[in-house]
Amino acid sequence: MRSVRIHGSSTELVAPDLFSRVAVRVAASLPHVSHLAERIVDRALAFLAAAAQESGGGLVPSEMVDLGWIN
Repeated sequence: MRSVRIHGSSTELVAPDLFSRVAVRVAASLPHVSHLAERIVDRALAFLAAAAQESGGGLVPSEMVDLGWIN
């Protein structure tokens, strides 16, 4: 497995208000993991950044990132 690094925080990839809106949506859509909403959004953004850098494909999202795709 190859490691892909993102520079800075994944929360810097979108405007703070957008991050908050998406986290609120995740929390509302997935009440059983609502306490993890911000982390889910953070990890989904990190995965998107990594996927954008890795042109060869082969990256697989974690279960936490998968929860973010649902929304």
